[in-house]
Amino acid sequence: MATKEPGYVYILTNPSFREDWVKIGKSSRPVDIRSKELDNTAVPLPFEVFATMKTVKYNEAEKLVHRYIERFTNLRIRNNREFFNIKPEEALEIFNDVAMVLEDA
Repeated sequence: MATKEPGYVYILTNPSFREDWVKIGKSSRPVDIRSKELDNTAVPLPFEVFATMKTVKYNEAEKLVHRYIERFTNLRIRNNREFFNIKPEEALEIFNDVAMVLEDA
């Protein structure tokens, strides 16, 4: 049986956004590559990597982080996007909570 390759869950910030807006997503590739892909004409400045979590369970980890944020408040900026109205430091606390329940994060 093949071993699943690890991926990443990330918190990105952007200096052109409000200080309490973050993008929380996942990628099977390194986050610095993913953040460069998001640097396009839709955003004035490039994204900055605030935090990453490496795990083979990156799909589940991303869903858990999103669910934890949404469980207590409606912080998702748009329902079909991965942008949240939460300070990066608060999102990092949730990241740390999710990492504790995963064996390999």
